Amino acid sequence: MSDQDLLGTVIIVIGAAGMFATAVIGVINGAVVGHMIAAILSGIGFAGLFAALLQSTGRLTGVDLTLAQGGGLSCVGASLILLNPLTGTPLPLAQIGLIGAACSGLGGVIVLATAVDFQAIGTA
Repeated sequence: MSDQDLLGTVIIVIGAAGMFATAVIGVINGAVVGHMIAAILSGIGFAGLFAALLQSTGRLTGVDLTLAQGGGLSCVGASLILLNPLTGTPLPLAQIGLIGAACSGLGGVIVLATAVDFQAIGTA
């Protein structure tokens, strides 16, 4: 991984940590169910992106870098839509956005699950 890739990945991980912290604070302050789901998704996304960062620096094995980045970004993107819905959007379009966020989050979780090589972890 080049220095630019590493810098970009570090910045993405910091942003994902901020998303996760914001979602958790919202849940603590009594946010709605959508924010709880966003907190879970952003936490999963942060974990995937952090695993990708550790794998890129050689401190973690058994994780596919590209899949971890893609899955993590998908989860963080879905949580962003759930945390900050498009206010003023007509109801059918807003529902399509929520369905898109749910699909993006579910797809991200699936991609993150495939990024982990459980056999490599079991032998470590």
